[in-house]
Amino acid sequence: PYQKAPYRVKNRAAAKRSREKTKQYEINLTAKERQLTQDRLHLYTYITTLKNEVLSLRTQILEHGGCNCEIIQDYITRTANDI
Repeated sequence: PYQKAPYRVKNRAAAKRSREKTKQYEINLTAKERQLTQDRLHLYTYITTLKNEVLSLRTQILEHGGCNCEIIQDYITRTANDI
């Protein structure tokens, strides 16, 4: 029994370190999940903003449909053909 005591002490210490390491890993993983979720929400907001900007620019181009600008007329023609 006396010979097993140092082994048990070392084993307990190793088990404690392992539990602490696992707990820290879980904490870090949870923090990373929170950060990635927040990043995803920001990106979705940014995507929506960009889509609205594209729609606004397309509307502005269509408002100039009566102009004699070749670039605008070509764009309108290409867009109409894509539909």
